[in-house]
Amino acid sequence: MVYWSAKKKQANFLYFPLVIALLVALLFTVHVTTYFFSGVIVFWLIGGHFLFWILYGWFNKIYFLTIIGFTSALFLLIYTIL
Repeated sequence: MVYWSAKKKQANFLYFPLVIALLVALLFTVHVTTYFFSGVIVFWLIGGHFLFWILYGWFNKIYFLTIIGFTSALFLLIYTIL
């Protein structure tokens, strides 16, 4: 029981480097893209990143990443509407 609990907690910490890498990739591509394209293309790029996060989390059963992707996409949609 203790081994299973410790193993489960350790597995959760392995996802944080993945999330940090995805955030760095998002920030880097947005930073580079803003020099060459207008705001609409940047919003599509950000939405594409969030869609990738959702699909990657869904197919690899990383539900934490799927939830982050859905939440971020929702905030992007609200920001775009307002």
